[in-house]
Amino acid sequence: MKVRTYTAANLTEAMARIREDLGGEAVIISSRRVRRQGLRGYLYPSVVEVTAAVEEGRSGGGGEGKDQLSVEVASLKAVVNDLAMRLAPSSYPEWLGGLHRKLLEQRMTEETSAKLAERVLAEIGARGDREAGLRCLEKTIVEALGRAKVIRPETTRRIALVGPTGVGKTTTLAKLAARFALTGGLRVAVVTADTYRVAAIDQLKTYAEIIGVPLEVVFTPAELREALVKYAQWDLVFIDTAGRSPLNRMQMSELKGFLEAAGPVEVHLLLAATTRYQDALETARRYEEVGYHRLVFTKLDESTVFGLIPNLVLATRKPLAYFTTGQRVPDDI
Repeated sequence: MKVRTYTAANLTEAMARIREDLGGEAVIISSRRVRRQGLRGYLYPSVVEVTAAVEEGRSGGGGEGKDQLSVEVASLKAVVNDLAMRLAPSSYPEWLGGLHRKLLEQRMTEETSAKLAERVLAEIGARGDREAGLRCLEKTIVEALGRAKVIRPETTRRIALVGPTGVGKTTTLAKLAARFALTGGLRVAVVTADTYRVAAIDQLKTYAEIIGVPLEVVFTPAELREALVKYAQWDLVFIDTAGRSPLNRMQMSELKGFLEAAGPVEVHLLLAATTRYQDALETARRYEEVGYHRLVFTKLDESTVFGLIPNLVLATRKPLAYFTTGQRVPDDI
């Protein structure tokens, strides 16, 4: 029997090393989360320690199915044990363990929540308490999110809003246009390339009339270029785009054509706060193909968990620009 112990950042990495080293018939004997040795144990996230074994000289035969089932059951047990350790990391002081669990309940990833918890521990030490930890955690999250990169008319004149269907692009555009036109006193124009939904055009026309800004409807990238020439001297031009499925290559290619026609343009990717993290991350990755510069999170009023926001800001390294909390125009942004 060959028995070996592996240390890795997570269980997935450990399992990959075990399969490479011992083969597919290896059985997980135990798994646990441990701290690194010395000072590093307090400055860096804990690691996973997995012990696996395989019988030397094992040959095939009639027991292969049973052996494979044993391997799969043992691996499943290891996954369950790892999940339990994540939800209640014994390496943290009790007060910090509670805060860490709260972060996970807010659907922050294990990686993000562990990094935040480790920063809090490094700053106030193991002898801290929940109230001090909470204040430090709030400061740490704010620092991790960074300063909001809002629209600056003095540096950017063209703003395009992109994103999947149903995230609230048209309403968000109306809020921004109203804010800069009515409160800021700027000359603002709106161009919409969202010609797939008649209701969207009608909605934007109504907003434009109320705000007192011109609206252009374009069907092709060439028409978009013409509209932008028409409003070249205006302070701000907001460009509304149709919702695009990130999985539809044809739609994404069409969107890319419109953005290229817009010339120098600041692109804001809108995502709903109610979106699953993995779906939002995949969307953000696919929208990289068309290019975007800022993140806008919508529908915070429809969610009770907000881990998606720091998860995605840290994963994409794109700055947060705005978030919306309702349907009221020009409020709730």
